[in-house]
Amino acid sequence: SSARRHRHARRLITKTRELCNGADTTPDDDIHDRLNRTVLELATSLARQDEARLDVISVWDVPEEQALRNGRIHLPEGEILSILARERDRSASRLDELLKAFPSDAPRTRGLHVRGRPAQALVTHARAERIDTIVMGTVARTGLPGFLMGNTAETVLARVACSVLAVKPEGFVSPVEPGDP
Repeated sequence: SSARRHRHARRLITKTRELCNGADTTPDDDIHDRLNRTVLELATSLARQDEARLDVISVWDVPEEQALRNGRIHLPEGEILSILARERDRSASRLDELLKAFPSDAPRTRGLHVRGRPAQALVTHARAERIDTIVMGTVARTGLPGFLMGNTAETVLARVACSVLAVKPEGFVSPVEPGDP
């Protein structure tokens, strides 16, 4: 009967309670800026629809820090701290700009700025906060694992138990043709 089918459909569709958006604030180019806006728009729409909390996470780091401390360059500690502070402040400012340019009318939205590697930070946050869905942009880099998804998205997908909505930049054309093995 129709009523039985409706009850069954309700059980299959779950409401998102906790949503996470990974904002990539490191590159400074139009492709990443547009992708960030698209991803935030999708995440906000999902949060609004399900009255979910939305955490917008920006992750920053200075991967060269160890080389600056221990390598051939070996900068003084004050210079290294200055480089770290500049990168932290630049990344935080870009997150603030993104959030201000896209005022969220989602019920509960918070911007989070953390230091670390993007994939690990998203995985750690998703587990700690019991995130239901991660919405993130993905730009394929080099190497076979990141050929279609992007290395960060591949890593996140392999390590979380929640849903992941990975969004490609506008104009992305898959290198895989229909019928390819």
